[in-house]
Amino acid sequence: MPESRTRKNPKACLCLVLHAHLPYVRHPEYKEYLEEDWFFEAMTETYLRLADLCSVLRRDGVPFRMSLTITPTLLEMLRDPLLLDRFEKRLEKLSRLAVLEEERTRGMGEIHKAAWFYVDFFERIRSLYHDETGRDLVGFFAAQAEDESLEILGSAATHAVLPLLGTDQARRAQVRSGRRIYRRHLGRAPKGFWLPECGYTQGLDRLLSGEGVTHFFLESTSLLLGEPRPRHGTWAPVATPGGCAAFARDPRVARRVWGAREGYPGHPVYREFYRDLAFDGEKEYLAEFLHSDGVRRPLGIKYHRVTGLVPIYEKKIWDPEAARRQARAHARQFVESLLSEAERRERPGGAPPLVTATFDAELFGHWWFEGPWFVEELFREMALRNWEVEPVTPSEWLGRYDPPQESQPEAGTWGAGSNFSTWLNPDNAWIWRHLRLAEKDMARAVSRNRDAHGLFRQSLDQALRELLLAQSSDWPFIMTRRTMVAYAVRRFRVHIHSFRQLLQGVERGVVDGAKLHELEERHPFGKGIDFRDFA
Repeated sequence: MPESRTRKNPKACLCLVLHAHLPYVRHPEYKEYLEEDWFFEAMTETYLRLADLCSVLRRDGVPFRMSLTITPTLLEMLRDPLLLDRFEKRLEKLSRLAVLEEERTRGMGEIHKAAWFYVDFFERIRSLYHDETGRDLVGFFAAQAEDESLEILGSAATHAVLPLLGTDQARRAQVRSGRRIYRRHLGRAPKGFWLPECGYTQGLDRLLSGEGVTHFFLESTSLLLGEPRPRHGTWAPVATPGGCAAFARDPRVARRVWGAREGYPGHPVYREFYRDLAFDGEKEYLAEFLHSDGVRRPLGIKYHRVTGLVPIYEKKIWDPEAARRQARAHARQFVESLLSEAERRERPGGAPPLVTATFDAELFGHWWFEGPWFVEELFREMALRNWEVEPVTPSEWLGRYDPPQESQPEAGTWGAGSNFSTWLNPDNAWIWRHLRLAEKDMARAVSRNRDAHGLFRQSLDQALRELLLAQSSDWPFIMTRRTMVAYAVRRFRVHIHSFRQLLQGVERGVVDGAKLHELEERHPFGKGIDFRDFA
């Protein structure tokens, strides 16, 4: 895409960072599995729509700059033939249901207009999936990174909350393994790093710098409480003692976009998330589109809008065109607010004030259906205003400017209270005892078997995979939120049990080749992982 951002001295810069992550969910032992729906929904409503906005902006000659984390677990899932085949079947079903809905709602006014929208929507998603991405979203996004329109950030192997791990060995293994997976899929190691859950503690910056990371992202409180206190707040990154640049998300932007009361997604014209055709339609009519157990679960065809603080059954019909217009209005409002705030800020080190806007990618499209439209309109609005607000990637900003101050950030996360309580509390504390013991056992096994080869080497590599998967932040998070708790507990226990079995075989000098092969087939995560990275 030709560079056409001509303003040499913008009033503000915007660093938009979308963090795409899902836990590693793959169950070949079943024909269908509820938790795999997380991946299918995100593919349809978020990931492919992010690809769409990149494609549309390029077609229209609108330059864009944004950053996207694709976590290692998600990278693996996005290139898993089993999951992609299952996704394709689901997409075909939804396309067929949309056509049936268009026929069923003829003569029903507004709802028929919404039904027509879904016919076009699923056709566009199918076209993107097959024709424009060639069933390879990773490759598509990598192509967007070639001219630096997109910066793809790395992350820890399984999204572990790094400060809660017991040793630097365990933290380093998460970082190294994540970078191995990134390099295998994208051809090079990432400079930028997404700290899972923005979890930071002193010394982590030095570990990251030692692994080739140049910059990472924090919750605002971690930066604002740093020593010395940053003079420019979150309007510029800081240089950490460990040799990295730390960017912090802007709390004002977070509230404006996702605040419970003032946030954009709550606008009355936007699509209502909680009312779905799966719950409104006749069960017999929907039977072939539900799982074989017949339980009503969201399908993604939703005809109603937020409306206001009314009961779910009083929601009014959603108008896609009105919602698109509102997304455009919100994009204009967003840019105006950035300009207004930037005018009151000094220029840190001669650089324009920088707004770092970080969000879970899945919030855009899945939870807020109009979110991808908002992002697209945001870039269009910045272009119309001749780049008074200039979109930049963190690497691009660091290539122009130096962080204006050194500061040691404070420990914290972007969870409740900016602390670690979401991942360590009475609902999930029991898992950490097992993880600490597993870390010690893994370290001992590495020191004793560094020259292992054959089945023993394979067993130790798979043991590390199982430990990494057990360390995922998703399991304690689910336990805290008390949603799908049985699944999170089962997954944690499966990985810890498999880890123990593998190490016991190595310690006894007898490896069960059949069992090892079964685990490698069931959890083929992270090919190329090296157990010696746990060092």
